[in-house]
Amino acid sequence: MSAMHQQAMNHVYQQVLSRLLGSFSPARRMAVQPLIQRLMTAAGGAQRLGSYRIVYRLCGSTAGNCNLALLRAAQLTLAARNQPTFFIRAAVGSQALLDDARNSNVQRVCNALFLHDDPRVELLAFDNETLQPYEYRHASVNQRRLNLRTEMLCVAHELDTLVPAALQQHGYRAMARIYQRLLGYRASADAIVLDQPLLQRQRFVAWALRERRRAGGARVSRHHWQASDCLQLVDAGVEAMPRGQRIDLPAGVHLLGAHDLLGELVVGDEALCHFLGCQPVQALFDQRETRYPLMVWLAYLGGLRNQQLYVGSFEQGLAAFRDSIARVVPGPAESLHLSSRALPRDAAEQMQARLCTWYGMDLAQVSCAVYAPFNDRGARLEAFLAACHPGMQVTAPYLHQGLRGSKVPAQVVQWLESVSGLPLATLQRLYQRPRLS
Repeated sequence: MSAMHQQAMNHVYQQVLSRLLGSFSPARRMAVQPLIQRLMTAAGGAQRLGSYRIVYRLCGSTAGNCNLALLRAAQLTLAARNQPTFFIRAAVGSQALLDDARNSNVQRVCNALFLHDDPRVELLAFDNETLQPYEYRHASVNQRRLNLRTEMLCVAHELDTLVPAALQQHGYRAMARIYQRLLGYRASADAIVLDQPLLQRQRFVAWALRERRRAGGARVSRHHWQASDCLQLVDAGVEAMPRGQRIDLPAGVHLLGAHDLLGELVVGDEALCHFLGCQPVQALFDQRETRYPLMVWLAYLGGLRNQQLYVGSFEQGLAAFRDSIARVVPGPAESLHLSSRALPRDAAEQMQARLCTWYGMDLAQVSCAVYAPFNDRGARLEAFLAACHPGMQVTAPYLHQGLRGSKVPAQVVQWLESVSGLPLATLQRLYQRPRLS
């Protein structure tokens, strides 16, 4: 890069910083310097910040986008002072689960913060379980729908009872997988910036330490939640990481809590949201879905399962799901765009339309996900056939044989994969899996 080009880019970055700070509320503006000091301390001094790399996970929520803006402000503030500044590795945790509104928000934020061409920023996204540079509308429509459908259906069958413990385990495992891959992606990272409250962070680390002990790992320091050692040996799917994306985690990575500086949206963040271009995203069933994209699908399943399996109402099932999830996933504070307004009355119809048009999921696959008939050696298979596919009841013995791994006619395999939307190997794994309690 020529000196003239570098000078021009520095001028652009100074303009971005000026506009960004001008859009901050007084509280966010005051948080910039404490954030810099916290990163400087973790790095071991101001001079080491020039090679210091932090990881931040984006989930598509407006609060997360605003928190990325604060990290960017700290990075550009140091550069404007001609001091060494840190690198940011920002990643969309599961791009395939974000709808058009959330993906558009992420893209507008990246443009507003001038992230795409800054060598001090890495923008990454998960696409079909691999990390790669973030690109808006990267995947083709058909491939995107396939990835979406497969991920959502797998979750539905794995969480066949939607009990709080199962939901919590799934969320923690997904979080561990994201951080493991981000830490081991090319150049090693030095810190993970976490914007969850302290209690939530401690619960996650306590789970990771239990998983570590089950895998035979040695005990770690009592101050374990300040370092990534807790993620060593946690089986979160890293064995499937593609060649070139390391599975060995760098040692000594700090887990930096910053909820007191980042946190949720407040009333004074209107100007920042306008600067970033964040558009409101309507929650269909639960306000927590803006931070946890799978929430809307699981909430919908909860309503359908109560309606179809337990002869109750959709609304009762939805309420029961909300009560269960509140024990493990606290709701966000009142925010700019998500007030306590009533959820849309036609939310179920909107969700069904979204499943068909955006996720590419047909009604047969939704019904199969509701019953989750393959777990626990096909415990619900006969009930599923009787309710949804009575003409297939005579083939139940063949279906069980195919799920056990025996050779069966190709038509049996084809029907299983078509009605579930999942490959036979996944169904066979579910068949051997005990039902959650």
